[in-house]
Amino acid sequence: MKDIHGVSISHQTVLNYANSAALWIKPFVDRFPYELSGSFCGDETYIRVKGRWHYLFFMFDAVKKIVLSYRVSPKRDTLSAIQAIDDVLRKLPSLPDDLSFVVDGNPIYRLAQHFFAQHGISFDVRQ
Repeated sequence: MKDIHGVSISHQTVLNYANSAALWIKPFVDRFPYELSGSFCGDETYIRVKGRWHYLFFMFDAVKKIVLSYRVSPKRDTLSAIQAIDDVLRKLPSLPDDLSFVVDGNPIYRLAQHFFAQHGISFDVRQ
């Protein structure tokens, strides 16, 4: 901004603007009627939030490369995996017959698969 417009802006101003814009844009992105495939990928990584370690769970369409879920959790547990997968399932107008998730070898995803199977939702979990 300084080079182009001659205005000096602090990193905190940029952060505040990004947070404000995200609050307004998120509902549109979350409710957008994407045409999704039946194949999804997911993974988790750890990040530091206010000095404490948390886990960031990502789920996205494997074909269209659209991020469908991004949850931050203090634990790397089955509940977090269930919530991330549920975010994806809520964005599907109907469940495809060939629904599958490609994830790492973490057993929380297999447990999430069993949870959904108990509620009548079947899908494959692959590594």
